[in-house]
Amino acid sequence: VYKRQDLGTAAACELLAYFPFLTPPELVAQVGGDIDVTVDDAFEGFVYTLQKNSIPQSTGWSDVEGKTAVGSQVVFTYTPLAGEGEHYFRVVRTKAP
Repeated sequence: VYKRQDLGTAAACELLAYFPFLTPPELVAQVGGDIDVTVDDAFEGFVYTLQKNSIPQSTGWSDVEGKTAVGSQVVFTYTPLAGEGEHYFRVVRTKAP
């Protein structure tokens, strides 16, 4: 038997699986080569992970960095290695803290 809070939490987690972000992450190339990836409207306490892949497919993504949201924004800064080719980036979030 579930308590109301348990049911509410379970329902919220399922809803977040369909709508992982309130606003899409923003990617900005900085002068000097760094790439900033910003998640606004982050859910505090949830873990966000920046991943990269050399082609935009559903497999082969590798984790670059993970951060737990403190406040409503998570910012990743990726510094490409010398001679590194083009990459695609995505941010994934766990369903619950």
